Amino acid sequence: MPFIGDVLAAGVGLIALLMTAIVVPVVIAIAWFWYRPLVSIAVLAVGFGIVTLLKMRAGRRVAAKAAQPA
Repeated sequence: MPFIGDVLAAGVGLIALLMTAIVVPVVIAIAWFWYRPLVSIAVLAVGFGIVTLLKMRAGRRVAAKAAQPA
């Protein structure tokens, strides 16, 4: 079933994208901290905003599924 492999590849790609969006701002902020601390703080704030947005969206989906009748 070739389509199962396509679906799994898309899922793995999405998870990799989300994890990258969370980890990359932290790595960039650490790299910039010594030379440009304000840029570092801004990058951390953007990364924190991305994580918060993802958590809020996930929470809404879980709440919507819980509210649906069986």
